[in-house]
Amino acid sequence: MNKRQKEIIASALVKVLAIVYIVIFIIGFAKIIANGSLTGSIPEMIFLIAVPVLVFLFTRSLKSVRFPTRIAGMEVRAEGTKNALIGRIQAYILDSLPLAIVTALFIGVSDMWQAHREGRMTRLGSWLDAIGSMLVEWIVFFIAFFAIDYFMFEYKARKYREQQQRREKRKQAYEATMGYGEDNEDN
Repeated sequence: MNKRQKEIIASALVKVLAIVYIVIFIIGFAKIIANGSLTGSIPEMIFLIAVPVLVFLFTRSLKSVRFPTRIAGMEVRAEGTKNALIGRIQAYILDSLPLAIVTALFIGVSDMWQAHREGRMTRLGSWLDAIGSMLVEWIVFFIAFFAIDYFMFEYKARKYREQQQRREKRKQAYEATMGYGEDNEDN
């Protein structure tokens, strides 16, 4: 199988996984609305969390480390410079924001729906409490998603830099043994 065929298969797998994620998300949301609680959609939540973790565990054992050139639509570099780190952190923030918003809204709306069905959302204070708890959930999820992005991608960036240094050392050793860069008197 050549490189182009592998890219086509990888692209197809990513698209299938995205469709499965969307379907699982909709099913979980429908179960929350139908049951009025989060307990009915626990298998869906476990699946949504487990797949990225498993993908990370399987891909970290690969010998060749590939650092992404774009995260959340921003170009990023794996260098160890301060500017590269600031750029990566900005990308982690932009990647974490929508995930945190969607997750907090998902849980907050389901909590508010359950409280409304139970008759606890009758006064303004209870609505403000629900909105306040949704904001707290958003902050917690944002910190969690940012931490996951930070540790995962910084680990990859460090491994990528180490791999590049090993390649450069091998290249220099090869050039030294082949006599590149030396004045060759035989010419």
